[in-house]
Amino acid sequence: MTAHPHSTKKSLAIIGAGASGLVSCRHLLSLFPSITLFEKTNTLSGTWKYRPEGHKYSNHNAMYESLHTNLAHHIMAFMDFPFDRRDLMRDKGMESTQEADSGSLLNFPPHHEVHRYLVDYAKYFQLERFVEYETEVVRMERTKEQQWRIVSRKVDGSGTEDDSNLCQERIYDAVVVANGHYSDPYIPHFPGKGQCENLMHSSSYKTLDWRKKRFVLVGIGPSGGEIARELAEDGANEVFLVARSMDQEPPRVECESGGSLQWITSNIKKSQDKGHTMLFENGFKLENIDHIMLCTGYNYSFPFMEHAEDPESGDPIVQVKDNQVIPLYKHLAHIKYHHSLYFVGLPFKTIPFPLSEFQAIWIKHVLLDKVNLPLENGLLPQDQPQTEKQKRPRYFHDFSGGHQWVYCNDLAKDCGVPGVEPIRRAIYDEIHQVRRMWSDRDFREYNYKTINQCEKEKQ
Repeated sequence: MTAHPHSTKKSLAIIGAGASGLVSCRHLLSLFPSITLFEKTNTLSGTWKYRPEGHKYSNHNAMYESLHTNLAHHIMAFMDFPFDRRDLMRDKGMESTQEADSGSLLNFPPHHEVHRYLVDYAKYFQLERFVEYETEVVRMERTKEQQWRIVSRKVDGSGTEDDSNLCQERIYDAVVVANGHYSDPYIPHFPGKGQCENLMHSSSYKTLDWRKKRFVLVGIGPSGGEIARELAEDGANEVFLVARSMDQEPPRVECESGGSLQWITSNIKKSQDKGHTMLFENGFKLENIDHIMLCTGYNYSFPFMEHAEDPESGDPIVQVKDNQVIPLYKHLAHIKYHHSLYFVGLPFKTIPFPLSEFQAIWIKHVLLDKVNLPLENGLLPQDQPQTEKQKRPRYFHDFSGGHQWVYCNDLAKDCGVPGVEPIRRAIYDEIHQVRRMWSDRDFREYNYKTINQCEKEKQ
């Protein structure tokens, strides 16, 4: 039997050694004799490595000191590598970095335990040998020979892209882009924003070091709700949490230390007095504001592809419009370079680790020509909105409302492998309901214990 040329590609570049990059490397390493896993910081795990303010790489992630996961580790883990991994690694003669014993492993672990989990994942599957640390991809382009040229440089404080002697150029047959989407903060516009002297994004929040201040937090995603609670409860601050409409349910926050949290449902009309006064469209006015924190999420960003053009047409190879990455198929494969260019981990409001794993498995099956791709004139169909929310700007890759299950099961069906385990969805759905009833802190007191793939035990 003759191997298909797609399954005999020789070299693979993976950009980013976070969860998506690691799981892609694990599932694709059997197909490529040569793999380079580019990581521009000095360690694995991407955004899960907390670095305090002032650290060399503190601006490379959105992590803050007190963060715990809002997903139970039972459902957050990769499919065959649980968070409670000591015995699994011991059987392979490896020592785990797992901090807690099996009986005391927190259902909703702190960020450092997730970091250790990913370090152990790389150790268990022997992935670290492929990693080039402190190496940034600065340019990527398509060659006339149907390959990818990648230019990288060391980012240890020496050299720039223009220093050709410090840059390295390499050619690859395929590329997986897994650089995450928590590095380019989204800063919405509002009148007076440019004059604000007290404006910050939640990405800059590292640890609670304010007391008795007046805050305005804009946005009520997971970070907005939890940072608001931390500021109000632990710092005795006065916090105002702002959301556009009541279709966004306010987090329940109980303050026990003299702080307060109030809810404002309105768009911002404008800010005045260098940001110390804020007017809202509903007529509400806030004065004496010490800090405005934007908890407004992030942009997709691929700076190394800004000038990448199709050698034949001259068109941009990839674009980000209204925070939609185009032109892609299944939020993953480039519609033209579907056998050599993939973007893993784009969907949000998901269980990210297993979703990225389904994507990596799908890529492997595509490269082995085991997926029936709906090609027309050599192109895959470009993604279209599948939910009402995805029709709105900035929400095209939003997989809330159960769409992640449809998506993951669709990828699995293409590959002929089992889909999402029922236990993952059961626990995920229940956590979602519990968070609506309990405070942001208290919902983590629920303890889940997996009995089998169809049942769960709550304590």
